[in-house]
Amino acid sequence: MFRKISENLLSTVSSFSSGPSTPAPGSSSAGTSTPDITSLSLESPSATNPNSHQGRAGAERQLADELARFGVPVSGEDCFGCQEHEEGCDEAGAGDITHVQYPRGFDVDWETDLLGSSKPQPRQLIVSTGKSDWPHDHTEDETGLSHHLNRALLEAEGITPGPPPPPKDKSKKENKSAPPPPAAVQESTKQPGHVDLVVGKNGLPQGIYEIPDTAGAEVEPSASTGIPKQPGTMLFSSSLVSQSHEGHRETVLSIPDWKVVLDVPNDIEGARGVLTDLVEHQDGQKRAGRRTWTLPYRAVVLLCSHKRRDKRCHIAAPLLEKALIHSLEQHQVSIDLKGDSLSADHLEESHPPLDDVPRDDLQAEIEKRLRAIEAVDDEDGNGEVGIFRISHLGGHRYAGVMIICFPSGATLYYGRVSPQEIPAVVKETILGGKILPGLLRSAGNAVRPDLLNEEQETKTSKAVKGVCQRKGKSLLKW
Repeated sequence: MFRKISENLLSTVSSFSSGPSTPAPGSSSAGTSTPDITSLSLESPSATNPNSHQGRAGAERQLADELARFGVPVSGEDCFGCQEHEEGCDEAGAGDITHVQYPRGFDVDWETDLLGSSKPQPRQLIVSTGKSDWPHDHTEDETGLSHHLNRALLEAEGITPGPPPPPKDKSKKENKSAPPPPAAVQESTKQPGHVDLVVGKNGLPQGIYEIPDTAGAEVEPSASTGIPKQPGTMLFSSSLVSQSHEGHRETVLSIPDWKVVLDVPNDIEGARGVLTDLVEHQDGQKRAGRRTWTLPYRAVVLLCSHKRRDKRCHIAAPLLEKALIHSLEQHQVSIDLKGDSLSADHLEESHPPLDDVPRDDLQAEIEKRLRAIEAVDDEDGNGEVGIFRISHLGGHRYAGVMIICFPSGATLYYGRVSPQEIPAVVKETILGGKILPGLLRSAGNAVRPDLLNEEQETKTSKAVKGVCQRKGKSLLKW
C-alpha cells in the first residue's frame, strides 16, 4: 500500500519542542528570531543533539526538502525562532506574549508522529455559540444548533441518532476496585527523531490530501428525510457570536466553501435547511430568512479551547490568540475575534447576499468576490483574519492545536504550537502561504503542481499532476 521515501528521514515529529528547551552545549539562543534554516549546517543525526536548536532546524529542513518534491509550498525559515527571551532578541518588547512558556505539567506527546496525525475532511462547519468551552460532547447540548446539525448530518447518512445517555448520579459513590498494576514499559524500537515518510494510494505523502471540489457537482438524490448526501464534515461549536438580530438564530461558517450563513433557525428544520442549501448551492434563496455571503477574511484561524475535553487546549488557546493578535498587528492586519465583520449591515456594504445572484452566475460571482478580498494575494498587504476558538478537533495531546484556512481551499492542521512559534506562523503561513513542516499535522488542498520542475518529468511529478490538476492555488501565493 505504501512506498517508503526515506528510511532515515529526520523528522520534526519527535525532536521538535514548542516549549522552551535546553540548548545544546555551545549553542546560542539569542540574537535572531527566525533564522533561515538553509543557513544552518547539519551533521549526521548521531552527531547532532536532536533537541538542540540546530538539530530541530536540520530536521525541519530535511522534511521540507521531501515535501517540496511533491509540490508542497514549504517555508525555509526556522519556525522556532529564538529559544528564550533574552536582552538583544529581535522580539524584544514582546517577551510576555510570544516568549511565554506553557506551565509545568503541560504534557505534550513528542513520541508519536505529528505528520499524518489528522485527516482534513472535505468540509468544516463552524457554529456560533459565543462560548469558548462546551460540554464534553458539544453536540449533546440540545439547546444549540450544533446538536441539530449533528442530527441532520446523521439523517443524511440514514442513521437515526439515539437518545443521549442519562446523566450520572453524582450522589452515589461508585465502588472502585484497585487499579491494575501498570504495564511494563516497552523499549521503543523506533530511532528517536526519525520517521519513514510514505506515499499512499493517492500519490501524495502521508498527511497531504487533495480534497474533492464539490462546486458544480451533481447532487445525489435526497434521502427520505429530504437532506441530500453530505460531504465528510467536521462540526465545531465556536466563540463566534451570532450576527442575527433575532433570537434563536445562529451564524454558520462553511469552509472551504468560504461562506457565512446568517440567521439560521436554531432547530432541526434550520439545520436541515442550511445543509441542503450548501450542497445544492442554493445559498438560502431567502428561504426561512437565511442569507449567505462569501467570507471577507484573507484567512481564518481556529484554535481548540475545549477545556472539558482537555485542559491543555484551554490553557493554550488564549495564549496563542494573544500572540496571534500581537504578531498580526505588527503586520498591520486587522483581527476579528467575535464575527463583527460578518453582520449583514457590514457585508452589504460590499456585496448583496449570494441569494440575490442568479444560479447560473453563482460560481463566477463567488470566484470574483474571493479574488476581491483585501490582500488575499499580497503577503505584504493588510486585510483581515478571523480568529475563533472552537470545540475539540482531535489530537489534543499535540496541544496547542489549530486549523488555518484560506479562500483558496487550502486547510492546514498545525500541532505542538506555542506562542514562540506564532511570529513565524503569521509571517510564513498566514501571510506568505507557506507551510512550516515542524508544526504540520496534515494539509488539505496544499499541493501546487506548478512548483514542480517542469524539466524533470520524474515519477513523483507525474504522480502529483495525476492527483491534482489545478494549476496552483490562486487567492494566496500557494
